[in-house]
Amino acid sequence: MFFVCVSWIMEVYGFLAIEVGIIFIIANLSGLLGCVVMSSIFPNKKTYRRNCIIYVYSSLLSLGLLLLGFEIHSNWVIYIAAGLFGFLIFPYLTTMTDFAS
Repeated sequence: MFFVCVSWIMEVYGFLAIEVGIIFIIANLSGLLGCVVMSSIFPNKKTYRRNCIIYVYSSLLSLGLLLLGFEIHSNWVIYIAAGLFGFLIFPYLTTMTDFAS
């Protein structure tokens, strides 16, 4: 849901459409990498609760960093936070999909 609304959020802060595209690319690529790395760190042993707690709290911290980057109008902070957010939220989504199936 956040990635759907990020263009509207960035428009309010005066960022361009190209910067929104860069954020999407960074978040998606780091999300793919995050799924591979996190699956090697947290193997699938049906311990969804621990994994999800770690993913959610770290994603909330990176989301706060992303919103801080919007406030200070720093592109590099936004790009790093978007990469960190994608790196942490994609494994959470795949873990929850695995849990639901």
